[in-house]
Amino acid sequence: MLSYSRMFCGLVLLTLPLMGCPPTERDYGTGGGGGAGGQGGGNVTCSPGVIEPCYTGPADKLDTGACKAGSMVCNPEGNGFSACTGEVLPSPETCDTPVDDDCDGQVNEDGEGCSCTPGTTAACYGGALGTENVGNCHGGTTTCNEQANGYGPCVGQVIPTDEVCNAPGALAQDEDCDGEVNEGACKYIAIAAGEYHSLALRADGTVWAWGRNNYAQLGDGTNQSKGTPIRVDIDGVVAIAAGHNHSLAIKDDGAVWVWGRNDYGQLGTGNYQDQTKPKAINLAGVKSIAGGTNHSLAVWMLGGAYAWGQNYSGQLGTGDYQESLTPKSVTSLADLLAVEAGESFSLALRKDGTVWGFGNNNYGQIGGNASNMETPVQVQGLNQGAAIATGEQFSLALRADGTVWSWGDNNYGQLGRFGQSQIPAAVENLTGVVAIGAGTQHALAVQVQGTVWGWGNNGYGQTGSQGGSSYDAHEIAGIDQVAAVTGGRDHSLALRKDGTVWAWGGNNSGQLGIGNGPSTNKPVQVPLP
Repeated sequence: MLSYSRMFCGLVLLTLPLMGCPPTERDYGTGGGGGAGGQGGGNVTCSPGVIEPCYTGPADKLDTGACKAGSMVCNPEGNGFSACTGEVLPSPETCDTPVDDDCDGQVNEDGEGCSCTPGTTAACYGGALGTENVGNCHGGTTTCNEQANGYGPCVGQVIPTDEVCNAPGALAQDEDCDGEVNEGACKYIAIAAGEYHSLALRADGTVWAWGRNNYAQLGDGTNQSKGTPIRVDIDGVVAIAAGHNHSLAIKDDGAVWVWGRNDYGQLGTGNYQDQTKPKAINLAGVKSIAGGTNHSLAVWMLGGAYAWGQNYSGQLGTGDYQESLTPKSVTSLADLLAVEAGESFSLALRKDGTVWGFGNNNYGQIGGNASNMETPVQVQGLNQGAAIATGEQFSLALRADGTVWSWGDNNYGQLGRFGQSQIPAAVENLTGVVAIGAGTQHALAVQVQGTVWGWGNNGYGQTGSQGGSSYDAHEIAGIDQVAAVTGGRDHSLALRKDGTVWAWGGNNSGQLGIGNGPSTNKPVQVPLP
C-alpha cells in the first residue's frame, strides 16, 4: 500500500507520496490559469500524463471502511493536475448495505433505517408465552445482521414440542413445557383382549402386549409368554383388535397390520404361516377392525366390510362357506360404523342403528331361530344401536338410550338375566350405559359416571365379584372413571379416563400384566410404561 502524507499545497488539500508539493503560482510568481479543478501555474510543475494519488477527505478516515484514495493526472501543459477522481469520502451511515459508509470503523451502527448494531446479540424465545424456562424449554440468542436492520434466527432455543413418552423418574422429560411429565403421550387410548393375551394402544401410536404368546400373538418376534407389558414392533397405530390367538392394528395411513396365529388364514396374508412380528396385508383405507376365534373383520372408510379367515359357519358373510386367506368384500353390507367377531359368527352395526348378524346361530347369537347364515341378516327386535360386542356365542348391543340388550348363549348368565334368548332383550337393572365389552362368557358395561358393571362367568373373578357365575349385573368395586372395557376368556380389561389400564380375573398366562401372580377379582393397574 502507498504511504501518504497530508500537505497544504497552495489552497488545495492534497495527499501525495512523500515527495513535496507541486510548484504553485505563488512559488513561481506567474499568473496563468491551471486546468479545471487542478492546480494552476505557468511554469512546469509536473510531467504531463503523470498519475499521482490523492485524497481530499480527513486523513484519519483514509483506508477505513469505504474511504479510499483516488488519482489525479498532470495536464498536457505540465503546469497542474486534474481533479481528484475515484476517491471515496466519508458519507452518512446507511443500512442499505453492510458497508462502513462514514469510515469510523463500525458498520451500520447508527445509520438511517438501522435497528441494531451489527454483531451484537440479544436474548430470544419463540415459544408460547409462559413456557420459557419450563420443562425442556429455554431461550437462545439472536445476532444483529450486517445490514443492521434486523436480527437473525434464534439460536440455541428449545421451544415446546409434542410430549414424548419417556422412561419414568429422572429420565422423564417435559417436552411440551406445561409443567407436567409424560402427561399426554403416555396415556393409553385403546385396549383389546384375546383369549389369554392383552393389548393396549398408547397415544404416541405404540402398541404394548402381554400374556400368552404361544402363537406369537404378542408380536415381539418370539413365542415366549410375557407376564408384564412389552412393546410390539410397530408404530403409527390408531386402532387395535385381538382374536383368540392373533392380533390386528390399523396404522395412521389406514393400512391393516397383523401378527400371531394363522392356521385358518385369519391374518389375511395369503398363506397359513404364523407371523411373529406385525406384517401389512393388502387392505387399506380401513377405520375399524375386529378379531374372532379364527376369522377377522374390517370396516372400510366408505362403510363397506371385509372379512377373511375361517368360514365353516358362514361367519365371513360372503355367501359361501369357503375360508379366505385374504380380505374379501362383504358385498351385502354398507354404511357401517363397526363390526365385531365371535367364535364363529359376526355382527355389524350400521349408521342407521340397525344390527346385522351372520355365521353360526346355534344359540341364537345372530338373532332369531334361523340356522347358520352365510349372508348378513338384520337382528330383529333391536334398533337405535350405538355399539356392539360379541362373546364366544352371545351378543350385546348398546342402544342410544343407554340400555344394554343381549341375546344368544346364556349358560353362565352372560345375558344378564335368566333363560336363553334368541331375540334381543334388555339387561335388567342397568341404565345410563355409555360403553360395553364382552369376554368369552362374561359381559361388561360402563355407566356414564364411569362405574363398571359385570355379569356372567366368574370362575376366575373376571366379573369382579366373589363366587360363581352371576345372572345379574353388579357394580365392580375398586375402579371408577372408566372409559372402555373388554374381556378375554377369563380376564377383563378397563381403560380409565386418565389413560391408565386396569385388569382383573384369570392370570394363568400373565394376561393381567402384573407378572406371574395369582388371579384376582379386584381391579389392579397394569404397570405400563
